[in-house]
Amino acid sequence: MPDHKLALHVSEGKERAMMAALSNAVNAYRYFEEAGETVAIEIVTNGAGIQMLIREHSPVGQRIADVAEQFPKIRFSVCQNTLERMGEAQGKLPQLLPEARTVPAGIARLMELQGKGYAYVKP
Repeated sequence: MPDHKLALHVSEGKERAMMAALSNAVNAYRYFEEAGETVAIEIVTNGAGIQMLIREHSPVGQRIADVAEQFPKIRFSVCQNTLERMGEAQGKLPQLLPEARTVPAGIARLMELQGKGYAYVKP
């Protein structure tokens, strides 16, 4: 069981918000690691924020790959509902970055995480 838990919420498609979430995740991870404590971090995307984890749209794809390699315990989640709506509009389901995993509903995932004691932050 980790000492600390952090849920970061990205719901807008702006690169600035995506970079802020990644920086927050890395800074929290490093802070607790240096303090000799453990932390679980999950970045949950929904709405326009799922662009962060879509291969052909992500302005931060390389940064995500770097973060995932250096900090493998940071998780990246995509709202399946939003993904399916985007797929219907485009006629095909978008391809996700390899670091991403889907969750049935982004907002429900955030509620679940908060119920498990995760601190909620929306950069």
